[in-house]
Amino acid sequence: MNKKNNEIILIGILKKPKGLKGKIVIDSFLKDHSKFENFTNVFVGRQKLEYSIEKINFKGKKVIVKFSKFDDLESIKDLIGEKVYIKRSQLPDLDDDTWYHHDLIGLKVKDADRRYIGNIIALYNFGAGDIIEIEYLSGEKEMFPFDQYFVKEIKLEKEYVVMEIEDTN
Repeated sequence: MNKKNNEIILIGILKKPKGLKGKIVIDSFLKDHSKFENFTNVFVGRQKLEYSIEKINFKGKKVIVKFSKFDDLESIKDLIGEKVYIKRSQLPDLDDDTWYHHDLIGLKVKDADRRYIGNIIALYNFGAGDIIEIEYLSGEKEMFPFDQYFVKEIKLEKEYVVMEIEDTN
């Protein structure tokens, strides 16, 4: 397993108890919440302790999880508010023309002339499509739609993207 597959990825936050038998509601950051069914274990908190998932339920957009060996309200109280992570290796492989957001963050940004002008620092989705935020070499930041008009090429293996933008800074 390579270093990238051991990378830890944030996928949610443990929000509140559900009932009295050790179930917890997760505020999921996954686009498709049903993907939680693919995970048999997750990592929780700053120490990223590994927990085995015994059962997962869905109620609307809520993900409700029951960890093994946590059988009552008292046993889960310290987990409330903690972040939930998975290893990258737990994610399914993607087609060649699709990417996970975390794969793009940190990539170099080159303009149409292939000049290095900055780095991708974040990707967002506020409901109307993905937004890419770059930080120019000058330190200025700017956001653009993550679409074919602005993003012309993505070269993950070479760790850069080509964008149709000008560094005006």
